Amino acid sequence: MKNELNAGALAGDAIALAKLTEDEFSSIYAELENLPLLLNTSDDVYSVLLDKNLLNGENAAGDFIIYVLFEVANRGDKPLVRLFERVMTSVQRQLAESGTNGGILEVLTQRIEQLARLRNVVGSIKAGFLFTERERTFRSSKIISDLRPVFEEGLTTSSFLILNTLALEYQEGEKKTTLHIAMDAEDIDSLILQLERAKRKAETIKSTFSLNNISIIE
Repeated sequence: MKNELNAGALAGDAIALAKLTEDEFSSIYAELENLPLLLNTSDDVYSVLLDKNLLNGENAAGDFIIYVLFEVANRGDKPLVRLFERVMTSVQRQLAESGTNGGILEVLTQRIEQLARLRNVVGSIKAGFLFTERERTFRSSKIISDLRPVFEEGLTTSSFLILNTLALEYQEGEKKTTLHIAMDAEDIDSLILQLERAKRKAETIKSTFSLNNISIIE
């Protein structure tokens, strides 16, 4: 996505969005509207727009769609008119210079308002902001199991020790770090119990809130 301060480049993307046919925009909107409300929904938005070849080019409508969604999620307390004032001013300037309009501003305003109402996508992006506000965030994990011989006097062995190492990868700012933790069989059982308990707690919370038509983002 182009730098949010580059209103001129964004204006070209905005005009491209307004120039999509009604069928083209409706098709995009329907796909975005049907995305699930999950933490990674914003990744699905990129996939939808990439499939339609609307990203990463000059006057790319998809870039402006993403810009709108992230701006609404990040600063949605502001009226839309103020939120996109600089871009709209730049759009007006470009249209005046090219001597065209044809209702582009009206269509663009309408489509920005429609995108702002995509609660599933905007909610997912907001949740992502909240999630990454933590000092460290989980990236991946694996357990490495080794078998080590236990040597006795005379360098003979009649037993082996199972060594389990939990490798936890986490993100801290821009830095990724892997933490290695030794675990025995009891530690693994305890961890499994805690994870299963966390899943049951999440299911209980979801069931409770669903009764009041409140969505839970995972």
